[in-house]
Amino acid sequence: MPRRSLAQVLKLRQDAVDQARLALAQALAAEAAAAEAEAAAAASIHHELRAASAVEADDAAVEALGAWLPAARARQQAARERRMAAEAVTTQARAALAAARTAAAAVETLIATQQAEAVRGEERRTQAALQEHALARGAARDADTDPSKI
Repeated sequence: MPRRSLAQVLKLRQDAVDQARLALAQALAAEAAAAEAEAAAAASIHHELRAASAVEADDAAVEALGAWLPAARARQQAARERRMAAEAVTTQARAALAAARTAAAAVETLIATQQAEAVRGEERRTQAALQEHALARGAARDADTDPSKI
């Protein structure tokens, strides 16, 4: 593949890496927000349980907790499920970033290989030209010192 085309492919691969990084950053932010929501739901339940079980709590507080707790536990479970879903998205985003980096690295390796081959080819051409020049000089010198030509 021509170097110009590979440079264009590399640019596309680098753009894909940048997009994958952005997607991972967004996934991490969503995961953090979901984890915070889950922690807040758990903290709310913990706080209400402590309040209802305090010595000074009356029967109304305990009854209110009994009415409130099922919905609070459902909110906590929903928050847990959102966090787990966000973790799955983050895992996928990490994998996509790894794949994008690998693809970019493959193109970089191909470019480096082509560049090395071009350098080796130029070195072979230079060596061949030097050998040809040396042979020509040797032939000319032999012709100048050939006793049959004197």
